Amino acid sequence: MYNNFYEGEFVLYKHSTLPYEVHSFYRSCNDKASCNCAVAVRIDDDVIVVDRCGASRETRRRTPMRVKVFRNGQMTPGVRILRYYGGKKYEIILPTGTVVRVQNGKGRTPEFINVWIIASPADFENTKGLCGTFDGDTKNDLTNPDGTVYRTRLRQPDEYSLKWRVEVDATLYNGYCPDDAAELESSAEYCDCRQGLDVSDDDCSSTKFLLDCSPPAETGHRTKRTRYVDLTGDLMQTAVSPSKCGSLDQGEIFQFDINYVSPTAVWPTPSGLEFKEVKTYCEQAVMASSAASRCRGTIGTSYKTMLESCIMDVQITDDKSWAKEMLGNIKEQCLTILSFDISIWIRLNGTLQIPDIFGSICSDDCSSHGNCSQGTCECEENFIGDDCSVDSRTPPTLLSLKIDLCDIRELDSCTDIVVFGGPFVKSDKLVCHLTVLTKVDAGSYQEGDKSQIKPVFISSEIVICRLTVAGTYMVAISNDGVTVSQYLRYITYDSNCDTCTLEKCTTRNDICVIGNMCYLPGSVNPGNRTQMCDPTTSVNTWSILVVTEVKITRYGFLRLIGNILLTLAGNLTVHNNPVFTLGPTGGNALLLNGKQQFIDFGDLTDSCLGNLALCRFGLTASFNLKVLTFRKHMYIFSSGDDNMGGMSMWWKGQHLYLRVVTTDREWVVKARFRERGLINRFIKVEFSWSVQAGLSLYFDGVLVDTKTKAKKVKGSRRFSHRFYIGRHFSRKEFAHCVISDWNVVFAQKDIIKDFEIKLDLPEFEKRPELVVSQTNVSQIVIFTCSVSALDRPHLEYHARWQHNEKILISEQMQNPSDNLYVHTINESFIDSLQFGDKLFCSVSACDAGNCDQTRGPWRQSIPVVAQVKLLTKTVTVYEGSVVSYVDVRCSIPPRLLCTMRDRDAGCSLVVTTELKRERREQRCPTGFEVSQAVFVMDTMQAAQEPCQYQIDGHAWMNTLRIPVKGSIDDLKDRDKKRDIIITAHVVITDLVVQSVVVGQVDLTVKDRDRSALCLSSGDPHFTTFDKKHYNNYLEGEFILYRHKTLPYEVRTFLRNCNGKASCNCAVAVKSGDDIIVIDRCGPQKAASDKRRPIVPRLYLNGELTPGTRVIMQSGGRKYQIILPTGGVVTAQYGKRVTANFLTISYKASSADFQNTEGLCGTFDGDKTNEFVMMGGALYGGHHKRPDDFSRSWRVDYKDSFYNGICAETESASAVGQAMYCDCMEGKVKTCGPNLDVMSCSEGEHRKSKHLRKGSVDITQSLIDVAKDYDVCIPTRPMVPWEFDANYTTPEFTWPTAGGGITKEKATNACRAVVEASSAAKVCQGFVVMETTFSLESCIEDIQILDSLDWVSLMVDNILLNCEVELTSNINLWITSQDNGLVQLPDVAGRICTDDCNQHGTCTDGACVCDDGWIGALCDVSASSPPEIISLATPICDIREAACMEVVVYGLQFVENNKLTCHLTLVDGTEVSSEAIFVNSEVIKCKVTSLGLFNISVSNDGNTKSNMFVFIRFDSVCQTCTVENGCSDRVSSVRDSHE
Repeated sequence: MYNNFYEGEFVLYKHSTLPYEVHSFYRSCNDKASCNCAVAVRIDDDVIVVDRCGASRETRRRTPMRVKVFRNGQMTPGVRILRYYGGKKYEIILPTGTVVRVQNGKGRTPEFINVWIIASPADFENTKGLCGTFDGDTKNDLTNPDGTVYRTRLRQPDEYSLKWRVEVDATLYNGYCPDDAAELESSAEYCDCRQGLDVSDDDCSSTKFLLDCSPPAETGHRTKRTRYVDLTGDLMQTAVSPSKCGSLDQGEIFQFDINYVSPTAVWPTPSGLEFKEVKTYCEQAVMASSAASRCRGTIGTSYKTMLESCIMDVQITDDKSWAKEMLGNIKEQCLTILSFDISIWIRLNGTLQIPDIFGSICSDDCSSHGNCSQGTCECEENFIGDDCSVDSRTPPTLLSLKIDLCDIRELDSCTDIVVFGGPFVKSDKLVCHLTVLTKVDAGSYQEGDKSQIKPVFISSEIVICRLTVAGTYMVAISNDGVTVSQYLRYITYDSNCDTCTLEKCTTRNDICVIGNMCYLPGSVNPGNRTQMCDPTTSVNTWSILVVTEVKITRYGFLRLIGNILLTLAGNLTVHNNPVFTLGPTGGNALLLNGKQQFIDFGDLTDSCLGNLALCRFGLTASFNLKVLTFRKHMYIFSSGDDNMGGMSMWWKGQHLYLRVVTTDREWVVKARFRERGLINRFIKVEFSWSVQAGLSLYFDGVLVDTKTKAKKVKGSRRFSHRFYIGRHFSRKEFAHCVISDWNVVFAQKDIIKDFEIKLDLPEFEKRPELVVSQTNVSQIVIFTCSVSALDRPHLEYHARWQHNEKILISEQMQNPSDNLYVHTINESFIDSLQFGDKLFCSVSACDAGNCDQTRGPWRQSIPVVAQVKLLTKTVTVYEGSVVSYVDVRCSIPPRLLCTMRDRDAGCSLVVTTELKRERREQRCPTGFEVSQAVFVMDTMQAAQEPCQYQIDGHAWMNTLRIPVKGSIDDLKDRDKKRDIIITAHVVITDLVVQSVVVGQVDLTVKDRDRSALCLSSGDPHFTTFDKKHYNNYLEGEFILYRHKTLPYEVRTFLRNCNGKASCNCAVAVKSGDDIIVIDRCGPQKAASDKRRPIVPRLYLNGELTPGTRVIMQSGGRKYQIILPTGGVVTAQYGKRVTANFLTISYKASSADFQNTEGLCGTFDGDKTNEFVMMGGALYGGHHKRPDDFSRSWRVDYKDSFYNGICAETESASAVGQAMYCDCMEGKVKTCGPNLDVMSCSEGEHRKSKHLRKGSVDITQSLIDVAKDYDVCIPTRPMVPWEFDANYTTPEFTWPTAGGGITKEKATNACRAVVEASSAAKVCQGFVVMETTFSLESCIEDIQILDSLDWVSLMVDNILLNCEVELTSNINLWITSQDNGLVQLPDVAGRICTDDCNQHGTCTDGACVCDDGWIGALCDVSASSPPEIISLATPICDIREAACMEVVVYGLQFVENNKLTCHLTLVDGTEVSSEAIFVNSEVIKCKVTSLGLFNISVSNDGNTKSNMFVFIRFDSVCQTCTVENGCSDRVSSVRDSHE
């Protein structure tokens, strides 16, 4: 608790985030302290004032407590104002539920009020001001406005209190003007949705979150009495707008003594009162009040604080009667606790009720003249009123009338007589007594008839006598209809007729009195505005108003010459160099920058604009306004300061204000002018004013506000005779805006209408339409300008053509139809256009025969800009997915960009694309730079330069769509942001004559690369793209992978291996309509277990599908087939027993994402949809062997790929038609059929770099051999690939049947092989990978095949996954901070197949063999010869084939320069030649002569293999068989083959 004894307006409460605050006003009371005498509550932009003292500090007479509401627009929802005790107490309830209570102070004529604020939960931790910080912490209650805490133990913290005193210009007691940025309306509504309630729209409101548990307004006992009255609706009807927001009248300014200091209180008091005596008196006062004494226990510890206050009040005032204030405080605190604290409520019959003590609290304990029941007083005889304080036998006393002289020209109504006095008691007997006053000849008044009417009760101190007809009366009040107060005089008059005081009225002699109505000079006949009042001609009849008396001034802005603005009406002065801009309907508008720029109309002494006294008929003005920056007190125009007459328009608080002030009167209008909706937009502003009609404001032709009644101003105002646009008359307050088309007619709007005067010049709201077209044959360009006719007769229409600022031609327009005017020119008017040039037509209208004076503004068409417009600002592409488009459009026929002589000779317009280079683009370890996106050109555009697109001169108006595609880089490099630069070039016969950068497109490339490896390994175990694992033990040809839209497919062939399971033994890859086969088993199910050498085959249809490559690695141990999408098929075999079968994998590219089907599953990141069968159904089982799913992807014999396929026109057209262009900045622009693949391996290939050691590109050699194939000849027999469709595998158990291998042994063996492999261990330590399935597969292989030889496959699979991750995950790469170059981690170079068989060192991914060992994998002893297994063709007839080489199948062939073929003839002669290495199982030996040869092979030129017989013969000369050799044919004639 603390004291504040200063005078002034103080912030009592303010919400930290919501626009709610309470200001209390303090004045000296009894000259001994300061007391609350008024309170103002702001809710948003509305203010409720409860005033006990009035504005003037000097007036000491009794002032009734009044409630006044200032509002701006609609009242804030959720506000309620309640009246208690006949107006001795009020409650203002805020939308948050916060309650402000205001109650009269002590005595019948109190000077002060008491104020209580009951906070709501919405206030918690959100309050500031003198009431403190509501957060449960008393230590921070004295928080200053700046947020610092005032630390003191003083009972009177003066410094703190003064910081919350309000400056006069921030007072709330004359209302509140919204801040410029205020947008206070809220559309939020709340609904009560409790279970069991039927909620409708009517049950929702902006204040539904407030639950009112307060007692009802009426008591519930037999004689219903009113506890309180809700005044909200009544007060809203009498609410006023704050005059200070727009008027010269600032409203009441509450006065206070800023230097007032209360005297220091001491003991004993001047009258001798001592502390103990006063304390006892205060305590006894409580005990004497039944209500206060009962409440003492309810309020708890607060009683001690109130007792201290009581003692202090008596000490300061030296008046014991102030103890009554303590009783009021106790009862208010008690009422608050009883109303809000439900813990003390009583439950009766299942219903909660407030304790009885609530009903014992009445106002002033019923003044000891009544009984308190249910909170209301039941008065004794002869006593009335809510508190029984009024003796009915005593008349009330009248203090004053709110208005005693009512001018009907100033006020909207003179029928309400507001009477101040009292005490008034609301009852049926409360009466207004009226005596009519009649004016007699001398101007004095004579009493007449008397009457009575029932008044409107406002409070015990205010009533309203509401008249049915305004008039002049003597007014008195009685509470009982008999005992009447004194009378006061009320005068109603018309200031157009009379000049009045309370004593008499004098008739004016400078007016017209026509039909018993008074008219000022210049007023017009309301029924015929061509007639006017002219007292110099007649005082009782209308005079004729001639149209020529109405002056028109149109300030159309023509030119700026220095500081002179030339207008149609003469020259004006401009300050600080404003510039012209385009008006809303064409013509010139003046741009004012808001920094010292304005227009000065000069001396207007003789003009209505500068002297409103000369506005005989009023004036009407219109102009176009566009506000560019909204600022408080931004003046649009002004012709006088605040102490002068004139006109002003300004913006403040989201409103546009207009004020007109004459010598003695003022009109103010305002309209909502929101920054949010009107900034940078032209508004047609029009206003009209006359003394007779008042002031009206229009926006875009719509009336937004009007004020017919004038308000009198103090003193006599003079005029400045100046008029400024863009600034305040005297203050430096400028407007940042655009003004145009300022027109003034010196007459009120209705006069203009009756005389059919056109205020504005003819103008076109809509732009003329400019259409560009071409003739069909010659392609000559035609420009047509057209506009619709205005709704205004007798006009001429003109068109003006301009090329930039140059006027080409200006002519009158033609009128081919009733409502259309047109004008045309052709391209001959234009020599050539440069990029950015503008061509437009303008139209203007004028009164026929008077164009010089009446020409309206030139309204421009939308200019035709010579440009290639970029329609696409952002584009997103996904790696490997379909293209997105960058759209551009040319605005004119391209021929116009060339000179006249070149338009028909090689003139073209092309657009180029360039991908802007980042500071560090992604590079591969080989240095290849990855372009994140490529551009697509159709093969029909092949003649065009790369990255260049031509705009068709005949279809130039069509959108050019430039396809852009995300590159397939096979790198997990995250999304990338790039910029595409679009440039346009005008080309004349290969010479670029002008260029312009069209714009920049923000490109996002979405990374879709995953470590998506589909694997089929062992017997066989499958891993899908999305890492789902299963087994397939069936036989047959299966679709492993197929692209859904592109002609790419991989098929594996499964056969029984060792009679116990099935294994991959061949793979066929379809690329376009070409087939590549890697075959380990052949078409027939051979009985022999002999290993079949791998000889890759290519079945070709025409040219090989571009982008297809075949790579051999590890001497033929592994093959990779690279598809045009960047997808990679890998087929490899193991060692020992696993060498008879293949492990097959397919590394998907980003082009495969969401586009795959087959045994590899659906590559989309979702494991749940992997088992989609061929028909499209999803396999629903959860078996490790989903045979139904696997069977659905088995193909029939006749559909096999293993003999090739015939040419597919559709497939061929789907691949290779598009050309992809690499348009990276700084690169040589190139195009190719598969340049969309930007993988590192493809980059190496394009740069013709050597492949990594041990890798050989065998694509061309396969193409060379494929030329001999023609599988589509119908007569050629097809060799079916055999398989058992019914093959099944037995169930397998532990230990194995033959070898007795246990599961534990198998597990240990699988783990041991990984531990033994240095490459596998390095991979597992560097790359995060899942090996659980590989281990399970290894164990199953051992179980099924009953052999430990299969464990090596686990290592192969680990290395395969490791290699995929190392080559695609750039996070594993090492990047140089100096030059941005990257390299693979060291681990990549330490991965070699079979760990070089422990006979060599793995270096850079290739084996460097130890001495004595050779081969790609160091698996061949240098001293051991190779082994020949068979010859592809043991006997060869040169009449059927060239027979120049023999294909040798075997084992342990080593690629080196000593690999030799030894051919030994029958006679022992040996011919040696360099062998052609195909792979470690296949070589070719050259044979040039006829004969029978024993062929052997050596790896070192000496150590020979076993021999096989080869016969090369001429069937014309000899008959030969392998078994019997050759014999000569008897009848043959030897030729040159001998």
